[in-house]
Amino acid sequence: MSVVHNVNPTDLPVVGRYYQPEGRRIGDVIPFYWNGEHHIFFLSYGEAFYNHMPPGARRTPWGHLVSKDLVNWTRLPDAIAPSEEEAPDSGSCATGAIFEHAGRFYLYYTGRHFTREGKKREVICQAFSDDLVTWTKDPANPIAVPDPSIYGLENFRDPFVFRNEEAGEFWMLITADFPNEVRTRKGCLALLASRDLETWEHRGPFWTSRTRHQHECPDVFQFGDWWYMFYSDKRTNYRYSRTPNGPWMAPPVPTLDDTWFYAAKTSGDEKRRLLFAWLATKAPTTDDGRYEWGGSLACRELKQNPDGTLYTVLPEEHRSTRQIAAPKLVAPTGEAEIGDGKVTIRSPYGFALAFARDVPADAQTRLTITPQVGTRAFGLILRSDAVGATGYALRFDVERRIMSIASIDHLGEPRNVASQPWLPPASGPVDLVVTCSGSVIDAFAGPGSSLIARFHDYRGDNLGLWVEDGEAVFSELAVFDPLV
Repeated sequence: MSVVHNVNPTDLPVVGRYYQPEGRRIGDVIPFYWNGEHHIFFLSYGEAFYNHMPPGARRTPWGHLVSKDLVNWTRLPDAIAPSEEEAPDSGSCATGAIFEHAGRFYLYYTGRHFTREGKKREVICQAFSDDLVTWTKDPANPIAVPDPSIYGLENFRDPFVFRNEEAGEFWMLITADFPNEVRTRKGCLALLASRDLETWEHRGPFWTSRTRHQHECPDVFQFGDWWYMFYSDKRTNYRYSRTPNGPWMAPPVPTLDDTWFYAAKTSGDEKRRLLFAWLATKAPTTDDGRYEWGGSLACRELKQNPDGTLYTVLPEEHRSTRQIAAPKLVAPTGEAEIGDGKVTIRSPYGFALAFARDVPADAQTRLTITPQVGTRAFGLILRSDAVGATGYALRFDVERRIMSIASIDHLGEPRNVASQPWLPPASGPVDLVVTCSGSVIDAFAGPGSSLIARFHDYRGDNLGLWVEDGEAVFSELAVFDPLV
C-alpha cells in the first residue's frame, strides 16, 4: 500500500503517486536525486494564503519530501521559509534549485519582496546544508540582482545552477525579461557565471525564443549524448542541443503534457531521468471549476529516441501489482464483436462502442488498442454510466494528431478538455495505462505520450471502448487496484 507519513487524507488523493499535504498545495517542484533517494522540495503555502493578494506575497516556504521508491514518502521539516519584513525574501521563498559541490549542498532560491510603494522585486538568494535537511541562509543574501540596463526588476527568479565543464565554470540560468519588449515576446533566460560559487558575474541573456512572456523554472541537464533545456509558460516545453551552449533545437512535439502538469523539472543520474511537476487543483471541486495554482505531485519517466527527442513513460514504481476481477465485456450493437478476450469494433461511417462492466471508478486499467489504417479516431470512456452518456472521453484523434481527455455529459459534448499533440504510430498497437484515482485521471499511451488532468463529477463503473470512422481491436484488458 502506498504510504505518506505525517499526512491525513483530504478529498484529494493522498497516495504516494499524487501526494498533496493536508491543508496545503504543492506548487513548483524542485527535485534532487542523491544516494538512491528522491528528494522533492516544493513551494507550498497554507489555506490562509490561497487567495492572498498580491500572489507574490503568499509567504511560500520550501516543503521537503523524500522517498526511495516514488510511492512511500516521508515528509521532512520545511527547508527554508520567508524572513521578516525588510529582508530580500520577506514576501516568499520562490523557486530555485539544489546543487551539490565538494560535499556541500547549495539551495538557490528566489527572494521575493515588495517595496514600500507595493512594487514586486525579485533577487537571487542561497542557503547551505551538510545533510539536505537542515539549511542555513547566507547572511550575504541576495547573491545576485537584475542588471537594470538589460532586465526588468520585477521578474528575476527561478535560478538553476549546473556545471559547464567545457567552460570550466558554474552557470546559473534565471527567468528574466526585457522590460521594453512586447509583452508576449519579452521573456528570456539570463546567464550568470562563477568559478567558485561565491562571486557571480552577469553574462547577458543565455536564450530567448521571442515567443514567450516568461520562460519559468529552467532546467538544463545532460542525458546520454544530448543536452536538454526545460522551461515553462502555460505548458512545460523543452529544447535540445549537442552542447550546453546551444544552439537549442525545437523537437516536433516541444511540450510535455497539458497545462495541468506544470513547471516540470527533472532529477536523476546518467542512467535514468524522472520528470516531476504539480497537478493543479480546481475551485470549486467540480469539472467546471477554475484552474488553481498548485495542487498534487505528479511524475513521469523520460526516455530518449535515437534522434535525441524525448518521450514520457509510466515509472515502473507506479505500475500497480494487484489485479482485480476481470471485467465483463458486452457489445450492445452489431458493430462490436467479442471473442478470445478481445473486442473488435467496426464502424466505417460513424461512432460505435462496446463496454467493460464493473470497472471501479478508482482503478488502473491496461489494454492494447490496434486501429486499422485509415481509422479517424478511437479511445475510451472512463468512469462511464451504463450507456456511455456521461464520463470522461480519452480520445486519440489520428486525423488531427491530438490526444485528449474531456468531460462528456448526457448530450455527449466534450467540456474541460485537456490535450497534448500526439504522434500516432504508422501501424501497430497503442499500449495504454490509465490510472483513475480520486480526482486524477492519468493516461500513458505507448509509444511515448502522456496526459494528466483533474475531474470530479462522474463516478460510473463502466469502461467504454469506442471507434469513430474506422476499425480497431481492443485486447489484453486488465484492471488493477490503483493504490498498490
